[in-house]
Amino acid sequence: MINDTKFFAGSLMIPHSYKDIFKKIHSNLINQNYRVICNTYRSKLNSSFQDDVPVLREFDHYSDSDFLRNTIFLKQALNFAKLGKTSIIEVKPLLLHYAENQLFAFFINSFFHFNNTSKGHGIKMIGDNYENIGLEFAKAGFFQRVVNTYTVLKHEWIFSPYKRTVNEEFEKLDLEFDFTKKPTITLQKLIELKDGSKPDPPGHIFDQFDFLFLFLASSLARYKPDMWHSIVGGEHGNEIAYFNQSFDRFDKLSARLIHVLFSIYYNADYLPLSHMDVDLDYDKYTVN
Repeated sequence: MINDTKFFAGSLMIPHSYKDIFKKIHSNLINQNYRVICNTYRSKLNSSFQDDVPVLREFDHYSDSDFLRNTIFLKQALNFAKLGKTSIIEVKPLLLHYAENQLFAFFINSFFHFNNTSKGHGIKMIGDNYENIGLEFAKAGFFQRVVNTYTVLKHEWIFSPYKRTVNEEFEKLDLEFDFTKKPTITLQKLIELKDGSKPDPPGHIFDQFDFLFLFLASSLARYKPDMWHSIVGGEHGNEIAYFNQSFDRFDKLSARLIHVLFSIYYNADYLPLSHMDVDLDYDKYTVN
């Protein structure tokens, strides 16, 4: 039954089943030379940026608590998402940000290990008014783990310092928003970048866009609720439309990330999304 995608998705939330799935994914990553790929990527980064580089460690070094923790991350993600969908706009971004945060934690920890504890979010809100509100990137943190994981899996983007090549090497990108440059980006620039992005069928570009919009929305709702209120009301422009897009993509993101796990579990080269029909029973796995 594990080849049934809905059964596979449900099995990810059962610690014993998840452990077996993790073991096979881990074995397939080793067979695909990901231990060397991770080490090569690590060697490319300056030591001050290596805290959040993914690595593969021996399967025997994982404990039952590691597998339990990951299944809980996924359940938390689904709970936050369910509550967020029906919550008022003043609360929605807080819940959906943590839904996506826990979903990504589940996803990246299902592949890789990190030698150090995460140094916070890796991004923070900056600016004190509508015109200059935006984000500042640190050299390490949770967002950097997402970017590094995507880079190692060959899904790099404008925040990635390197691009993985066909011969399992890494090519320096030297882009403006490379996180190792610790850039800043305004909300208006973020919108401009999204408007100018090319179609992205796999979805990895919009995954990172949505993460940033959700983080900024949750920060505004928490620390500057008056400014968030004005954005929601469209007092300055149409920014709320971009935030709403990020609010609406959780189901697509969760299905896509589970699809990636499913593909690597079967040692496939990212099966077409049409093969991944995930319809998790939220009421079974989430709070009422």
